[in-house]
Amino acid sequence: QNVSPLQSQIQAVDERIDSIQKHLDDHRSADGRYVEVDYQLRMALQRLALNRDVRGALELLKGADQRIVELNDPVFLPVRNEIQSAMAALNNVSAPDVDGLYLQLAAESRALDDLPMGQNLVSMTPEHQQAEAAAANAPQPSWWRRQLSRVGHEMKDLVVVRYNDQAIDELLMPEQESAIREHLRLAFSEAQLGLLNQSPTVYTHALQGAADTLRRYFPQNDERVKGVINRIDALSQQSIRPELPDVTGVLQQWQQAVERRHAQQQGA
Repeated sequence: QNVSPLQSQIQAVDERIDSIQKHLDDHRSADGRYVEVDYQLRMALQRLALNRDVRGALELLKGADQRIVELNDPVFLPVRNEIQSAMAALNNVSAPDVDGLYLQLAAESRALDDLPMGQNLVSMTPEHQQAEAAAANAPQPSWWRRQLSRVGHEMKDLVVVRYNDQAIDELLMPEQESAIREHLRLAFSEAQLGLLNQSPTVYTHALQGAADTLRRYFPQNDERVKGVINRIDALSQQSIRPELPDVTGVLQQWQQAVERRHAQQQGA
């Protein structure tokens, strides 16, 4: 009879201890989730600010939202609302396909080897094309003028006069074809570098330079040359650095909610 009340008291104490231990475990679990949510939100903002990684930021925001759901605390509902708004804004961002654009630039660079070049690079400039067209439409001279012209051409083989009042590119000769092709490859490599660094100025300037070189030194009546130029023009219009929304409010809302929760716990 004396032992029975003691056993009842011991059982009550054990139940109280179990209740306290469960409360402590829940508190530790919640604190662990707090740390995880805080980390994921900070990493999402860092991905956007430093790497402009929209997809990575979305995954981190989704993970943070899931952890908040597990907390099952209404004090964090405003945080979830802010996260959902941020995710909707990021989903509206048209992120460029960097890998696809990089591979497309590499393919266009390799295709340069199959493009024909003019026999006389100087004549491929617009001024020389107009001169050739005018000469083709001009009436044929008499026989003695043709003979005189032939003698003049033979004399040119003995004396070579070069004028330096033209741009250097217009003085390039056919044997420098490999140098022009290498110049185009470097332009594509520069465009790839601008793409990876998300520098629209470098990216666009490199592609425009490649298109100008193709128009100057390659026959414009060739369908393959036209196709490459059209594709380069389309690539240069790609937006590689879209505007990103300001989603820093998610972290601010989270910090305010955590402070409110701690204040409630201390008041209790």
